[in-house]
Amino acid sequence: MNKIILLLLFISTLFQIAYNCSCRYERPKDSMCYTDFISHVQIKGVTRLKDCYGKPLKQSMRGIKYYVKHLKIYKKPRNIKLSNYIYTASNHELCGFTNLKKGEKIYLMGKIDKTKKLSISICYSVNFYSMIKGKISEKDLQMLEKKSYEPCK
Repeated sequence: MNKIILLLLFISTLFQIAYNCSCRYERPKDSMCYTDFISHVQIKGVTRLKDCYGKPLKQSMRGIKYYVKHLKIYKKPRNIKLSNYIYTASNHELCGFTNLKKGEKIYLMGKIDKTKKLSISICYSVNFYSMIKGKISEKDLQMLEKKSYEPCK
């Protein structure tokens, strides 16, 4: 009986590992280089996107759309105006950044796709040396202001 319980616990642990978001470790400097944009934003609205039947998308890489105001942009491609919409996956298992609330101010790093849509992920979007309630450390802020994460390799 004990062997069966242990086997079931082991199998459930494997499922837990298989269905969780996993990110490789990166230094904040590398994350700043890797991302396409870095911005201090205020969340103006949150929309959970729906399927054709009106049900929230549960397994979508773009299941949540944040409407944001860019308070200060630290990095972006020269020829692009950053959109006020930022997408993320619909759940934590897909590395979605799902817990931002309207009115919240936060520093974010993200990617820009070919259609100029912005996206964020748990893995790289808040990889600063320190962040408490959306505020980053003085070290991070100086790195952004001076662009001391450059040159990127």
